[in-house]
Amino acid sequence: MEPVHVTLDGQELYVILVYQDIMEVLVLHVLAQLTLTAMMGLREIQVTFQILFKIILIKSYKLIGGDGSCTCNTGWANLGSGTDCSICASGYYGESCNECPACGSHGKCNDGINGNGTCSCYIGWTRELCDSCDSGYHGANCTKCRDCGSHGRCNDGINGNGTCSCYVGWMTSKLETCGSCASGYYGNSCTPCSCPANSHCNDGSSNIFKSFFFFFFSKYFFLSFKKSILNQY
Repeated sequence: MEPVHVTLDGQELYVILVYQDIMEVLVLHVLAQLTLTAMMGLREIQVTFQILFKIILIKSYKLIGGDGSCTCNTGWANLGSGTDCSICASGYYGESCNECPACGSHGKCNDGINGNGTCSCYIGWTRELCDSCDSGYHGANCTKCRDCGSHGRCNDGINGNGTCSCYVGWMTSKLETCGSCASGYYGNSCTPCSCPANSHCNDGSSNIFKSFFFFFFSKYFFLSFKKSILNQY
């Protein structure tokens, strides 16, 4: 639309009129004439109309000026140092540069013009918004669980405490987590004992002390042997 030249309070202005603004001026002009004609002379009505017209100019019209710089719309950014608004700003994704979901402080949005808006969670975190611990991680900070071996499971999750829960027939010893047979179980697979009445099973728990003693004795023997060899040199 072509700019219109007006003189207001001694100042020459170029304004761009839109249809809605023109109708607003006409309505206010008619209302001013209807309500003030009986009370004021023509001069007072003209002054009142100028005041109303100035208010509308300040509120609705766009004055010609500015430096011609471009500001990208929300979600868009410039490629390099130019002003082309052709890429997505950080935190926006896809061809329309939609806003990313809230990945929180434990993940990062797959943003950018070629991104799909999904959250890539940091190590230990999972789910759509990276707000839960991954399997094998526990607590408020999703700390990595200790090794529970192949016969136990970590009490993981955001509310977990990281302790190991051994499977049926297995128990934790000083040598290995969930690596020994519990009382009433025996063998490499910790099979349940099936002894008759008035007898007891040679189970895994009765061999824990023997295993610990053997481990301690072997370690002591190795250190003594190593010391004797070093003393010879």
